[in-house]
Amino acid sequence: MRQEKKGWLRKARSRIADITQKKVINSVISSFSLPDEAIRKYLMDRNIPVEFINFIIQQINSGRKSITESVKDEIRKYISAIDISSEIQRILSKMVIEVKTEIRLVPAEKSKYRSNVKSTVNLRFDDDKEEI
Repeated sequence: MRQEKKGWLRKARSRIADITQKKVINSVISSFSLPDEAIRKYLMDRNIPVEFINFIIQQINSGRKSITESVKDEIRKYISAIDISSEIQRILSKMVIEVKTEIRLVPAEKSKYRSNVKSTVNLRFDDDKEEI
């Protein structure tokens, strides 16, 4: 019976920690999208000291800059790891370009011919090769 109580308590603590963590993350993410003045006004309405408000704004700006730099670095690493020429070659090797042309020479006047040209171009991916 004591084990059941401990198990329930452990689950409750874990659930509370998950909910708290999600709330903190959501509030941090939403604060990143708010302008500094909106945050400052919200905190001033709550009678928070100006020094603390300035510290919070500074921390939010620092966090924004840090997250932006991290995302920028990750995108740069990802893009620089891509070999563009091999990717283009891989995509083009799976394409089939089908060109059909029909040329008819039709007599127009004495010893002159007029050409009648019909052409169609179809682009498709080869079904036999793997997907892109």
